[in-house]
Amino acid sequence: MSGQDAKMRVQDLLNSRVFESLRLSQPELFCKVVPVSGDITLPGLGISESDMTMMSQNVSVAFHCAATVRFDEPLKSAVDLNMKGVKRMLDVCKKLKHLEVLIHVSTAYVNCLRPELNETIYPAVCDPSKLMNTLDWLDEGTVTALTKSLLNGLPNTYTYTKGLGEHVIRDESLPFPVAIIRPTIVTSSWKEPMPGWVDSINGPTGFVAGCAAGIFRTLYCHTHMITDLIPAEYPTNLMISAAWHTVEHRMPSLCVYTIGSSGLNPVYWSDLEKYIYPYMMKNPISMTLWPPGGSFKSSYVHHKIDMVLYHNLPAYTLDFLVRCCGKKPFFCEAT
Repeated sequence: MSGQDAKMRVQDLLNSRVFESLRLSQPELFCKVVPVSGDITLPGLGISESDMTMMSQNVSVAFHCAATVRFDEPLKSAVDLNMKGVKRMLDVCKKLKHLEVLIHVSTAYVNCLRPELNETIYPAVCDPSKLMNTLDWLDEGTVTALTKSLLNGLPNTYTYTKGLGEHVIRDESLPFPVAIIRPTIVTSSWKEPMPGWVDSINGPTGFVAGCAAGIFRTLYCHTHMITDLIPAEYPTNLMISAAWHTVEHRMPSLCVYTIGSSGLNPVYWSDLEKYIYPYMMKNPISMTLWPPGGSFKSSYVHHKIDMVLYHNLPAYTLDFLVRCCGKKPFFCEAT
């Protein structure tokens, strides 16, 4: 949908299979959907004055889902999207005269270094305001050099900035209540809107697609550990329920809800290896670079050796052949 305006993008979405049952049962509801163009990186989210006026008179519930979910996002960009983006959203929400609640989507892994987690906001690893202000005048190279130190043991810029994004909300004086939703690893739907529905290749979907295409041959993980997957409709339903509950029951100004599957129906990494690979062999996709295969590795050394043999060397070889044909190489980037 790159290059399309907001109206075309929304129309394509509403015409998709996702809303097929709603089109048949309640087609009149679609007239309530009004596209608004915006950009999370711009002041006021880049929303036009006319759209802002319309929203201020009509919006009573806001859902903030926009973020970068890339684990390897450069810190400066991640801060701009996941922290400053939150601040810009709050500034817009303050202008909505009838807003009763804001639902902010975070992640269950913002406190992943803690052995036990409660539905609360723990002390910040740093002052979010000072971090945002400091990164404004530091160049990209300096920020990259400081990133590991700033992460303070957290695995990536995603969990780091999403956690500080929660503090941006907590530190703000808001005239409306906020509910923070912390899902675990969101994957394709279980039943609604249809079994197996997914609209991106982020997270486990990208991993499965890479395995099916023969790109991923090794993954460093401990197979006895739980991979906390949650079908997409569950956090979506929680977002809607939390909005209703917050308003209906006059909840405190800030509530936190965590949703995952590991407590009731845990899925282990060994389960993925056990069930996914045989399914791929029985149901191959049309375009593959290599037959599905590979395995999970609990040894980092073993994993790195397989990375060189089955990822790096084939990718460099294929990119060399592509260059010889006068084409732009892409295999190294894909792996």
